Amino acid sequence: MLEVGGKPILFHTVDLLKSHGVKDFIIALCHLPEKVVSYFGDGSKFGVRIAYTHEDPKNPLGTAGAITLAKKFIIGPTQSDAVRGASEACDQSVCIYTAGANERSNEEMRRLRKSYIKESFIVTYADIVRELDVTKMIEGHKKTKAFATLNVYKREGPDPKSMIKFDDTNRILEFIERPTVKDTRGEPVFVNGSFYVLEPEIFDFIPESLKSDFGADIYPKLLASKKALYAYPTTGYFIDIGNLQKLESARKTFHPPRQF
Repeated sequence: MLEVGGKPILFHTVDLLKSHGVKDFIIALCHLPEKVVSYFGDGSKFGVRIAYTHEDPKNPLGTAGAITLAKKFIIGPTQSDAVRGASEACDQSVCIYTAGANERSNEEMRRLRKSYIKESFIVTYADIVRELDVTKMIEGHKKTKAFATLNVYKREGPDPKSMIKFDDTNRILEFIERPTVKDTRGEPVFVNGSFYVLEPEIFDFIPESLKSDFGADIYPKLLASKKALYAYPTTGYFIDIGNLQKLESARKTFHPPRQF
């Protein structure tokens, strides 16, 4: 719940998605869940609907494993045709579990399963502030009939967290997590922007109750299975707030385009 621009970082993600028509959110909680729930509630004061999942602090599930807890929200029957948003908000290193919060999640699940459908959904992480045309990214995902579409951006400098190679149609050919200097050859590379449009069938590739990561485990598995993964390259503002230096940089340079 650290703030940038006078609002929690996660607020800016919700605000961005709402501006592109996303109204339903599932926030995966782990570290200090009560603070997030206290601020966002059921989302009504922000004009959206929010449900929560909660990880066992003794068994954090990783970036991919965590979304299996939201599976029942995403693939339930509905008449609606809105794209659903799932926002990853778990610090995998420190987790707090509360029985009361888990009971609320069960109640929300019964209420929201009626309105969720088996269709494309969004996964993103809660420690990033960015500019992104979400509507265009979704349109591209549907046009290419992609199994998964990944936002990517070009990164300068050493030690990128990932390296993504794609062809002139933007179809991803290779996803390397934690590339070496031999992989990058010291050149700028396209890296994972941690914003995905996914098809529900992706749950067939994510083991339940086991730790797994999109970059290290799931995307290489999908590529090996010849699934159609596409890149959506962007050049807009992006900051992954992984340390105090980046937090201070974001506070100086990020200017929210709109607010609720």
